[in-house]
Amino acid sequence: MKSMNALVIMILMATLIFSSGIDVAKAGTLNQGPDRTPHMASPLQVNSLSITPPTTPQDLAIAMGIAPSDIVSASLNGSDVLGVGIGSAPLGTFFPREGNTFAILSTGLAESADTPNDSDSLSYDLDGLNSADGNDMTQFILTLHTPEGINCASFDFAFYSEEFPEFVGSQYNDTFTAEAPLNVAFDSEGNIISINTVFGVTANNGTTYDGGTTLLRAHAPVTAGENIEIVFTIQDVGDSIFDSSVFLDEFIWSNDTNCADGANDYTTFYDVPTNYWAWQWIDQLYGAGITGGCILEPLQYCPEDTVTRAQMAVFLLRGIHGASYIPTDASGIVFADVPSSYWASAWIEQLASEGVTSGCGDGNYCPDDTVSRAQMAIFLLRAKHGSSYSPPAATGVFTDVPVGYWADAWIEQLAAEGITSGCGAGIYCPDSPVTRAEMAVFLVRAFNLL
Repeated sequence: MKSMNALVIMILMATLIFSSGIDVAKAGTLNQGPDRTPHMASPLQVNSLSITPPTTPQDLAIAMGIAPSDIVSASLNGSDVLGVGIGSAPLGTFFPREGNTFAILSTGLAESADTPNDSDSLSYDLDGLNSADGNDMTQFILTLHTPEGINCASFDFAFYSEEFPEFVGSQYNDTFTAEAPLNVAFDSEGNIISINTVFGVTANNGTTYDGGTTLLRAHAPVTAGENIEIVFTIQDVGDSIFDSSVFLDEFIWSNDTNCADGANDYTTFYDVPTNYWAWQWIDQLYGAGITGGCILEPLQYCPEDTVTRAQMAVFLLRGIHGASYIPTDASGIVFADVPSSYWASAWIEQLASEGVTSGCGDGNYCPDDTVSRAQMAIFLLRAKHGSSYSPPAATGVFTDVPVGYWADAWIEQLAAEGITSGCGAGIYCPDSPVTRAEMAVFLVRAFNLL
């Protein structure tokens, strides 16, 4: 078996400390706001989960969304089935991520999440990772066969601990790792992923946790057709009390050009991690209902794909009229190359009706041609200000857009309105095609979708 680049995700309790002796806390739940940007919000009590032990380790993998045909082997070490479980009831607003189940690994009894105020469950006292002083270790080892045409494996997880606030950030830190040897995965800023917030200071019935991460998504590059081994381990590092749990779900194979070892905060689209330059703009566009992505399973945006003139028509009209807008049926006689049966015919004809476009020449619209950044400047400003709008004369703002360039005034006005700052130091790249990532920025700024 060829080893893949290692994926190691370590979560250390680096939590803010409240008053000493307070043994009350709530775990944060992820609140999907109107812009779909993940953030920690209302308290969460983890006490009404329906948890069952897996019949076999394979069942735990299946609960994460892994297809049985992809499982080469699965095994449990440490506290065996006592520290694992399958959840089948909602955990806050974000588990299960797919289907009806998710996997649970715990340093204590997984079933204890159903019991009230369980803060000192003990299981086994075992050596930790790499002979470290670890306790209550639960380890889940998976060997998977990577399907053809795949270069990335990812899964969603959240980690919670009931360590007292005065213990976190100390030698009693609890850890969760997902590892294959030879590498350590850090976040986009090179830091070990940390729990950095304690939630709540009032008593709560049921099992609660002192700290928790946001919903995170881990990624690892893989090689199609080969086997990979992933070892999930959760353990108390310096003591054998005050348990922690990790919730795992939505294991996904994908072909992602942005795949890299590490974990990021969850975003709407699988191919738009939080270290992608335009992720917030793309999430805002989705939250405004302007886009539903380019692929549904898993949901993807295809940020590096170029925008066609047909796609642009849909984007612009939704920006003008709102997410719920639907144009009237197409006649099929406006443009010779856009019959009424064409998927975006109604949108294209409506864009022409509103004076935003007159086509590409000779009675055609060229719906499958890409849109250049120069063309987009005109389309955006007409869509924003109306068909009769004319920008002021150009003065030569960008070095690659001299006065006299056919779209110079439009490009400079787009910059004057703060919709673009160009593509680099003093340049606009007017003849470059617009990518879907750039389109998100243009639309959010032009139509104030923040």
